[in-house]
Amino acid sequence: VKLNEETGKMLPDAGFTVYAVNNDSTAVNTYTTGNDGTFSIRQSDEGISGSEYDFDTLYYVVETKQPDGYLEPKDPEKVYFYFSKNSTTVPEGLPSGKTAVDLSKSYDTVTIANQTKTVDVPVTVIWGLDGSEDWPSEVNKLEVGLYQSVNGEEASAVTDENGDPLTLTLSSSKNYDNTTFKGLPARDEDNNDITYPIVEEGRYD
Repeated sequence: VKLNEETGKMLPDAGFTVYAVNNDSTAVNTYTTGNDGTFSIRQSDEGISGSEYDFDTLYYVVETKQPDGYLEPKDPEKVYFYFSKNSTTVPEGLPSGKTAVDLSKSYDTVTIANQTKTVDVPVTVIWGLDGSEDWPSEVNKLEVGLYQSVNGEEASAVTDENGDPLTLTLSSSKNYDNTTFKGLPARDEDNNDITYPIVEEGRYD
């Protein structure tokens, strides 16, 4: 099952590849999630080329193609499986701490989530600990700045194409004012995760 990790939406067009553990240099089979965001592995599917798997051989399936607009997982999960004829023993090659499912005797539903390439950062201004207080009469506008931090490092201001700090102004015309910084990259060029703190820059009468 393939889905968006934030919304739970099912994701079609994600590609997965199967390898034999004893020869993971050559792909055994490939699958693509359908419109329902799923695909199934069976020992033999009539009419599907290359779908038959050897008995008592350990395989793993791993994501190799992301849907458009989604990031490649930093450490793609390998899901191990095999088909047994009579044996009750897991075939050789299973890494320590991993488990493998005998798909000839049972099934296993695995959910794998993807993160979008861009994120939105919503901002809401409220007054009082529970947001029940009115916006102060001496404040008409409030400016917030967007900052970014990579791997927990000290945050720095995000700037626009002109090098000016990226800010938004929220108005007292509403008791609660909402705005959003949209389309921000989820990772930097070196594939590091980015977090986005919001900082109040000033209040204006």
